[in-house]
Amino acid sequence: MKAIIAASIAAVLVQPVVFAFPAAVSIVIGLLEGAITTARDLRGLWSLASLSVYVLVVAAIFVAFLGIPLFLGLRRFNKLSWRSLLSAGFLAAAVPYAIIAFPLWQDYSSGSSFGGNWYGKDVEFIANGVYTIYGWLSYVEGTIGFGIHGLAGAAVFYLVWLRLHEPQKTLPADGLTPRR
Repeated sequence: MKAIIAASIAAVLVQPVVFAFPAAVSIVIGLLEGAITTARDLRGLWSLASLSVYVLVVAAIFVAFLGIPLFLGLRRFNKLSWRSLLSAGFLAAAVPYAIIAFPLWQDYSSGSSFGGNWYGKDVEFIANGVYTIYGWLSYVEGTIGFGIHGLAGAAVFYLVWLRLHEPQKTLPADGLTPRR
């Protein structure tokens, strides 16, 4: 049980790192290309750090209510492996987001439009109440992003659990002496 608790804590604590990684890479690339950081950039980093608290809370909820039960189920049915746990982690994070954020469930009246920045290009996500290709791409990107959080959490969970768990004692075929 200690191994599961430690692995759960590790899976939660890795999430702010996963969350901040794209921004950190962007900053490093900008600095390598000669960009100058400003006070506005530092405020952006501060807001990113403050968002990490929310990331920790959401991650803790997902690990407690989806991650641990999935892990215990896989272990119970002897299906616990890297592939199964990483797949379960990805799906445990991606599927709830995909259901909640599904674009066709959003009620936009005809005539309403919504746009934003798509990798440096101003685009419309919703035009006249209908999702555009960029709206759908944004939805898929969000779903994959959540899945990556689940994947990373599952990987860290499994690494920590493998390191800390005690092997189960099993009886040999003759049923006399336990072996490890």
